Amino acid sequence: MGFSWGYSRPGQLDDGQSAETIRRAYEAGVRHFDTSDMYAAGHNEELVGRALVGCPDAFVASKGGIVVDSVEPLSMHVDGTRAHLTDALEQSLRRLNRDHIDLYYLHRLDSEVPVQEQVQVLAEAQQAGKIRHIGVSEATVEQLAAAAEVAQIAAVQSELSVWTRDPLKPQEAKEGAEPLSVLDWCEKHGATLVAFSPLGRGYLTGKLDTSKLMEGDFRTWMPRFTPDAQERNAQIVEALERIANQRGVATSQIALAWVLGLSQSTAVIPGSRSLSHIESNRDAGTIRLTSEEMETITSLPEPVESRY
Repeated sequence: MGFSWGYSRPGQLDDGQSAETIRRAYEAGVRHFDTSDMYAAGHNEELVGRALVGCPDAFVASKGGIVVDSVEPLSMHVDGTRAHLTDALEQSLRRLNRDHIDLYYLHRLDSEVPVQEQVQVLAEAQQAGKIRHIGVSEATVEQLAAAAEVAQIAAVQSELSVWTRDPLKPQEAKEGAEPLSVLDWCEKHGATLVAFSPLGRGYLTGKLDTSKLMEGDFRTWMPRFTPDAQERNAQIVEALERIANQRGVATSQIALAWVLGLSQSTAVIPGSRSLSHIESNRDAGTIRLTSEEMETITSLPEPVESRY
């Protein structure tokens, strides 16, 4: 289950209800909870920590490396220095109320700091027992190769869905090297590609009404959520709906099943605010699409407009 903070403004959601949703997700069988120190400037981690008290088998993932300078207007920068990453991890442990974090990502790589140096900080924390597994988010294949020189990379988080397929595309390689996609790299190196926004930020459910988005929801300024782009991208959702109707399942489940069907190395972290959606997302893992269904979805045209 993935968390974020871009779908509302601070104070619009009730903390008690949010914590209850997390707890009910756990009771429904969800065990992977993904957050970050930048979501609501750390408040999201506090909610996760509070909700998962007494849940020792919960697998908690968090991230560090992005500094929120201002919430309104939103302003942030990447800081991959040793000093910042060390402090960020300690603060996350405190907010999550845990003595270790199961999976800790570099949320974004700092272009001003060598990749190896950033990963080294996490490797040392891993040796100290503060991190169980190391991950990297939104990295190129070249950056992943550099990261793997220092430590075993257990997970790579990237946006992946029917309408964002960049992790499936081979990237330019050095002369003589085989071009690999991010998913190729994960399969080759035993890492899991953890797909965030696997439902296209809600669009692929076929039920999103953008007129009802909360004030401050970042989808209101995203290119793919303009009325024109949504109309032109409708064929993607319609194809998912046809398969869903044939199977008698939710459109969102087909979207998730496609990501999971790409490889044994893929996982999904969809977000949700209701128990019914949580259970639906959970059950998507039991759906096995046929090769024909996978090909039908994979061959759909690329979406109109950029993701940001």
